[in-house]
Amino acid sequence: MFCDFTVKIDDESIKCHRLILAGCSEFFQALFRSRLREVTDNSVVLHDIPSEVFKTILNTLYSGEIDLTSENSIEIWRAVNMLQIMFLVELCESFAIDAIAIETWGNIYETAAQLSSKRCLDQLHIFMLKNFEEIRHSPTFLTMSVNEVKDLIKSQDLVVSKEDDVLESVLKWVAYVPKIMINSLEQWRVFAITLQR
Repeated sequence: MFCDFTVKIDDESIKCHRLILAGCSEFFQALFRSRLREVTDNSVVLHDIPSEVFKTILNTLYSGEIDLTSENSIEIWRAVNMLQIMFLVELCESFAIDAIAIETWGNIYETAAQLSSKRCLDQLHIFMLKNFEEIRHSPTFLTMSVNEVKDLIKSQDLVVSKEDDVLESVLKWVAYVPKIMINSLEQWRVFAITLQR
């Protein structure tokens, strides 16, 4: 009732209230302060957020309750990060941290890295140190940056049964990693020194 703004996603128009959107979302706050056409048209087209995810978020803004699950949490996390709804970003981060396990860490790690979630990345770092034997075989390990791999293998808290496992993992990573990630001889030199622990 008395909705004064429309969010368009795909072919769907979702009615809502500016006050609710601006009160919770830094993205919408900035939009409503701007002189963009969307403000005078009272509508905006959102991309990269599925309509069901946006409706879940909107329902949360109105009700104060959210039902995060292993199936929807990553998509909601990405969406609330884009919309800059910070209290929901924190809830999603907490959910992700609680969900870190051998089966889930890769997906959580990739999302946390994309969203620059220091809080999650710090917890994942601790998890990876304790579970290096398992995570070193995953595809996600192979996509980690030079600094991320270096920070893992130089840590005194790294749990491994034998040093050869570390060397084998790093050699596998080096064979896989795109050379653009290691873009200077100096980085190679520093990395080689790290391997000598």
